[in-house]
Amino acid sequence: MTTPNEWLTLEAAAKATQTDVAILEDCLKTEPEKQFHKYGLLYDRERRESGKTAYLQQLEPTQPEPFQTRKPACEVSDRAYTWDNTPVRLEILWLPSTDGQDRKVLISATSYDDFPVSDLIAATQLDALPAPLLALLEELKADLPVRKLRYQQQSKEQKPVSRPVSLKSATSISMPVPANSKPSTQIKLF
Repeated sequence: MTTPNEWLTLEAAAKATQTDVAILEDCLKTEPEKQFHKYGLLYDRERRESGKTAYLQQLEPTQPEPFQTRKPACEVSDRAYTWDNTPVRLEILWLPSTDGQDRKVLISATSYDDFPVSDLIAATQLDALPAPLLALLEELKADLPVRKLRYQQQSKEQKPVSRPVSLKSATSISMPVPANSKPSTQIKLF
């Protein structure tokens, strides 16, 4: 099983997608970006042209709608596939910078729970984003230190702590937890 963002050779991609290698080789002939996309693969022309043998990534399927809101298969005929009446999900994923190079950005769009169309571009190819998106990104940027602390705290809490075994019997007092209690979002600093 491959991990997200793992670069694959043609052979590894064939195995991961359960496709014949010869079929994937044919994808290299004409418009490889589009051809590989049909098999759930992202093709990076720059990696291949630079001589790297691993130039494919397996695309992650988009998250389906929550189970409660999905309609049974017999009722999906009411889906609208016209531009004005189709829900469209647009995703922009800035990938981490490698070797000090310009960041790559994976852009994708899909309708319903269908397979996305996507492209991998250089971050410099993005024009100015709309003001509401820039405001969200600035909010996220400012919140990153808090998110880091929260992650570190959660990591500490999840690690098993080895405690010395006491020969004395311990008594504990348990307090009932209200059924409607919400988990705390406060971060313990000390």
